[in-house]
Amino acid sequence: MHASVDTDKATNQMIVHLKHSLNTGTYNIPLTLKTYVPDEWKHVQVKQDNHHQQFQAQKDAKGTYILYHANANKGTIELSQTESH
Repeated sequence: MHASVDTDKATNQMIVHLKHSLNTGTYNIPLTLKTYVPDEWKHVQVKQDNHHQQFQAQKDAKGTYILYHANANKGTIELSQTESH
């Protein structure tokens, strides 16, 4: 409810900004994000801080997406296409 998510799209990368205005000492649990990616992205790498995750893209009626965990107010989240899982 108090979080905001903004996404900047580039040719080979997406940058996600996750922020909230709550006390970060109390509200520091990762949030689950659903981000739609280009249809040709079959495998996606997610980087935030020094944490790296890889996901296989899924599809629904709106398009291709990934579900992942991210921390608010902990820097940008970089999504990029990878060759395989």
